[in-house]
Amino acid sequence: MRAPFLLIALLAQLGCRDATKPNVYGPMYSLVAYTSSFVNTAPTDSLLCQVSTQWPITEAIAPPWSGIVSVRAWRWKRGDVAPAATREGRALLTLARGPGDSVRVTLEGALNLTFNGRSTGPDGRATGEWTCDANTALGGSATGDARGIWYIEREYPID
Repeated sequence: MRAPFLLIALLAQLGCRDATKPNVYGPMYSLVAYTSSFVNTAPTDSLLCQVSTQWPITEAIAPPWSGIVSVRAWRWKRGDVAPAATREGRALLTLARGPGDSVRVTLEGALNLTFNGRSTGPDGRATGEWTCDANTALGGSATGDARGIWYIEREYPID
């Protein structure tokens, strides 16, 4: 007796979900850049920096590609508590191919940064190293510099 009611309840939820909400659970791409005491630490590293971008997309990207992304950035002194994002907004992300497997990723807008690295896959995956220093416009008052890594990857959410 319970089985038909449970089945009806389950089907009603699935039907209503599709009818009332857009599909926000599609694939996402993200660019993440960070410095950490665990990654390429030099004795002079005095900052912790992080950049996080995300954008929904239905197709794989490959250089050359550009699009608008949401971006958040943090910059704080090693040993301090992480603050709220020091930069936040939207930016134009451009993915350009260089010689061989090299790529250049440029962010322009709420955050202006350029990352150089290499392509690691046919679907826009890329990785590289970067330096967060006084010339890196992440905002915040923390001074110093640190080295870290960056990468672009495609995320497949579980629904």
